[in-house]
Amino acid sequence: MINSPLEQFNIIKLVSCNMLFLDLSLSSISIYSIFTIILVIILFWFVIEKNYFIFHPWAYFLNALFKLILGLILDNIGSKGLKYFNLILTVFVLILSLNFLSLVPYSFTLTAHLSICLTISLLIWVGATLLGFYLNGLNFISMFLPHNTPSLLVIPFVLIESLGYIVRPMSLGIRLVANLAAGHLLLSLGSSFIYFLFSNNVFLLKVVGILPLFLLIIFSCLEFAVSFIQAYVFSLLSISYINDSINLH
Repeated sequence: MINSPLEQFNIIKLVSCNMLFLDLSLSSISIYSIFTIILVIILFWFVIEKNYFIFHPWAYFLNALFKLILGLILDNIGSKGLKYFNLILTVFVLILSLNFLSLVPYSFTLTAHLSICLTISLLIWVGATLLGFYLNGLNFISMFLPHNTPSLLVIPFVLIESLGYIVRPMSLGIRLVANLAAGHLLLSLGSSFIYFLFSNNVFLLKVVGILPLFLLIIFSCLEFAVSFIQAYVFSLLSISYINDSINLH
């Protein structure tokens, strides 16, 4: 039994390894990251290398996934964004895989840690910013000033837009962490409460526990939907940041 709902988020050091000034220790967060990446690579290799793109059921899922990401890029950026298809696909598959694997009982919720989500969002934000300067030069700064802004409001608008741009990676990462952590805490508390009802010797409590059990099943299905939606939103916002860098919106 888990003693605390927050125990599922604890980072446990499994193997200690310190070399010079580097800490190369293996913890639950690093082991789970490596496992997830290897699993995704194997699944993609299984379809591509074995030529199962047409007949294998897993291929239908990948085909639908490719169409989803392609549609998002074309709708938000246009044909200019096709060169970033691999990046967005990788981000979506990574977030989706981490979210789904965290729903396995007694697994580790990687996307409920700020260090992971903020790192991914910060890399995307920095990459989009560098892309904006690379494509537009110093003209990229013009996106911080809306068109036809009165002279007296130039400085306030620039400050507000700059602040909004700076907090983008934080909002992108915190949104994912908050939704995943809240959902897993709800499932943990609900399952603990149901375990208490059914482990009790009072027959009436076991009967009463049927309703919470039914609600827990519904919440579990909802959490699967949230896992997909959060990966979708994360990818969509990443596309939006790239679009701003390309088209200066």
